Amino acid sequence: MIIFTFCWTFGFFIFLNFGIFCNYYTFKMSVKLDDLKQDLELYEAKKATLLGVAKTAFELAKKIDEENNHALLKARCQSLPAVRDSFIEVLDKWNSCKMQIDSTHTPDYSDLDKVLVYCGHAQAKLEKALAAEVVPVRTERSKVRLPALELPSFSGEFSEFNVFYESFKSLIHDNKELDNTQKVQYLVSKLSGKALTVCAGVPATVDNYSIIFNNLVEKYQCKRSQAKAYLSNILNFKQIKGESPDQLNSLIDELCASVLALKKVDLDSLSDFMLAHITLSKIDSETARLFEMSLKSGEIPTFSKVHNFLKDQVKILTRLEAPTSGPSKVVASTSQKTSPPNKGNLVFPCTRYSPQSKALEILAAM
Repeated sequence: MIIFTFCWTFGFFIFLNFGIFCNYYTFKMSVKLDDLKQDLELYEAKKATLLGVAKTAFELAKKIDEENNHALLKARCQSLPAVRDSFIEVLDKWNSCKMQIDSTHTPDYSDLDKVLVYCGHAQAKLEKALAAEVVPVRTERSKVRLPALELPSFSGEFSEFNVFYESFKSLIHDNKELDNTQKVQYLVSKLSGKALTVCAGVPATVDNYSIIFNNLVEKYQCKRSQAKAYLSNILNFKQIKGESPDQLNSLIDELCASVLALKKVDLDSLSDFMLAHITLSKIDSETARLFEMSLKSGEIPTFSKVHNFLKDQVKILTRLEAPTSGPSKVVASTSQKTSPPNKGNLVFPCTRYSPQSKALEILAAM
């Protein structure tokens, strides 16, 4: 009886403690869930605020010509890099909370694209507006004040030409207040590296300004070369190591920018161009040179054209290969004794390969 009473009492004690533990665990989980929901509400509020800041800058950029919008946009754009970085951080935390509350939740980063578009458009509009601000030029030719501009330089990289061309054309080339003497000096002063080759042999004078400018445009405003430069940037971009905002920003600023620029190049088929480019990068330099010579001026090669050219090259090289022959019936050996030469006739042994001797060997073997 004593044993029964002891067992019953011990069992009741265990049952009572188990119930208390379950209630305590349920309480703790409820508190944690409430904390997660509060954090989620906080992150949603931050998301909405940051997205609103970026959208406001975007709306100001669309109406930048209206009064006071230029100054407001300039003030907004100063904070856009911080807005973009903060939004990425908040979006990561928001997705983490959602996944802890609901295990079936799929991470959602669709709003990130909106923020990047808003920030990029606003900054581009502001840069264009600032570049258009020109200091007035006096009418007196002897006291001309050139525009206080920050024109980008151009070193000969195809991926940089569009930015240089648009800035130079709108601010200098199309500026009727400047004559060709000033324009040519501006142009030459902003060229460096490979880009200076367009001036080789052409003096930077007023009469040669149009020649230098047109040569520059003809050489670098090439859709194929620009697309090739952007694609090379994409293919050569190194894989990021580790998860960090700085490396992700580098990916967005460099690789994604090259992707967007590549899409804007007016190509008939982007995928076909990429296949042709990758294929051409795998062949030897001599074959690549022959292929480039087969193209028309300004022609953008397709993968089909590259493929057909390579098949034709295989046929040509196969036909040019020397035919194989069996063992020659005429064998020259330096170790064999030769008969003494006739008097009056000098005989010298052949120390070099002779095409005629090879032809004779082939004929002898037939």
